[in-house]
Amino acid sequence: MSDIDGIFAVPSYSHQRPPSVPAFQPWHRPRKQYVRSQQWLSEYQWLGDQRPEGATLRYLGLPGADMLDLRYLTAHPDARRSNQFLWFLGFDRSAKPGTRDNARLNISERELRDLPMVDGRSKVLSDDFKLLADTDSVAWQAADDFECFDLINLDLCGSLMHEEPDLTLSNYDAILTLMGLQRFQRRPWSLLLTTRIGHDKVHPGVRSKLWGLFAENMGDCPPFAQAVEEQFKFAPASEADLDGCSQRDFFHVLVTSLSKWLLRYALDMHARMELTSVAAYQVYGGSTDIDMASLVFRFIPEVGMPMGDPAALASHVPTAINECELAAPLPSLVADVVDIDALLSADANALASFTSSSADLLELAHYERADYLTWVASDRA
Repeated sequence: MSDIDGIFAVPSYSHQRPPSVPAFQPWHRPRKQYVRSQQWLSEYQWLGDQRPEGATLRYLGLPGADMLDLRYLTAHPDARRSNQFLWFLGFDRSAKPGTRDNARLNISERELRDLPMVDGRSKVLSDDFKLLADTDSVAWQAADDFECFDLINLDLCGSLMHEEPDLTLSNYDAILTLMGLQRFQRRPWSLLLTTRIGHDKVHPGVRSKLWGLFAENMGDCPPFAQAVEEQFKFAPASEADLDGCSQRDFFHVLVTSLSKWLLRYALDMHARMELTSVAAYQVYGGSTDIDMASLVFRFIPEVGMPMGDPAALASHVPTAINECELAAPLPSLVADVVDIDALLSADANALASFTSSSADLLELAHYERADYLTWVASDRA
């Protein structure tokens, strides 16, 4: 039995290896395995627990040519305990036909679709995620076939908030379109969001609009304002205060503001939203502090909640979801962010475990284990 069999308990893949293996990338570092296991796998398991045994989970993500995240979810034995099935839709604009990434993507996609737990209709499109906002696009038609999703994984290499607002076919438009689909979701569902957070990673126009949501709660929701005062070392009185604040202070305010934006979507679709996990790390050594956020949001639909009777003829009067009540915990949750780099630096056993698990996963994608371990050792030197 190989190391992979011992950890993942799946048969070896029999397809031909890709002609060349690319260089290791930042998302191959052990810290990304923390995100996969402690955040993504945990959420995948939680979603499975909310559904009948043998149910199909519908997944949308940005998987990359090696499809590491989907390989991890489908191979890990803890993700298979409920005998659930996975039907996925992915977007990878880098994997254009005729490229090396396209060849690797084709192999990855075929290997995953061959698994008994994966729905054969699953596919990855070589389209930009932003095309979801174009209802005439193949991307939109593919998403519409799902009707709604159970798990959405927006693992962005850059910053969601770097684009200026009001652009045509932006990430914001694509998320708006996704939320339109999700309003038909009647079971709890989750959004995994990975994005850069920094003074130079957030467009001024976007910062201003998000600040407006933050400021509203500072003025109208005393528990929210109290949590900001108690949990953040920096409590801005105006947007201009963000210009000179530290990277950690900026991270706190912008992640909270981003969460507030998603909370507004939840309220519009009559759902409660919870920020259940906040982790972060430094993308490059030149950063002064954590600048990549990995966030987990749960949306709990209020099933059967009526819209309200305009003539007050019905006997049932719906109770509106309290926005302040849901916003108040956000500052505390954001302040409790797990600094993955600091955690692994202080815990040699955890680092060794995530390194080994990452090596197992990369072997499934046809990388050489020994080469990876050498790369990790030199990367830490």
